[in-house]
Amino acid sequence: MAKKWKIGLSILLTCLILVLIPVGIWAAQKLQVNVSNKVYFFVEDIEGSFYATVEGDKNGVVNPGLTTVFTAGYNQETDNYILQDGKGQVLENTDITYDMGKVDFDKDHSVITYTFGFINSGEANILVSFNSDRESEQKFRDNNVTTTIKYEVINGIPTDSLESFGSFTQNATTLNSNTYDFSNVLIPAKGVAYPNACSYIMITYTLSINPETATSFSNNISLNISLHAQANEDINE
Repeated sequence: MAKKWKIGLSILLTCLILVLIPVGIWAAQKLQVNVSNKVYFFVEDIEGSFYATVEGDKNGVVNPGLTTVFTAGYNQETDNYILQDGKGQVLENTDITYDMGKVDFDKDHSVITYTFGFINSGEANILVSFNSDRESEQKFRDNNVTTTIKYEVINGIPTDSLESFGSFTQNATTLNSNTYDFSNVLIPAKGVAYPNACSYIMITYTLSINPETATSFSNNISLNISLHAQANEDINE
């Protein structure tokens, strides 16, 4: 099947981030927060690279620099899409499980930021949607934990990969305190925004815990990020 026909198929990437947050106040108001999480992906006929990092651990950055979760590209010789993990190993299964590692907090390190990014190196525009479970978000608020979601599409990257996420600009969007989702944010195909250049989306999900007011609780939160190729019906909407 030719590549141009494959691009016309349903192109889908879905990642599910499950984060377990046990929070407790210990003696002398010493806050200890342990965060563990896994990321699950389903990838089909898509080109680009997905990266992740976690910051805020009391012992330093959990994922130094950027961690490549996977890369996906088209192989002309075999006429199919090839999926590889961050170590370059070919993945036969399109279901990926990625462990982002455990994060520990104390009262002096009470903010954690998960950063995700996908660079589009293919010939199709990609639409990105995000949502966070509302019941879990409510439980965070009830326990004096603030969540902040921010995202931006950044254009003009001269390579097909990222060495760093960079910084948000004044064009970044921050969701208000009662909004936990966004839909169909477009990442242009390679060469669309700038000749021979790529675009990528950067998403941050930040947890801020007030060590003076937080009480013991546990919470499971799920974040869903979906990416799919822009179809004609999307363009006509």
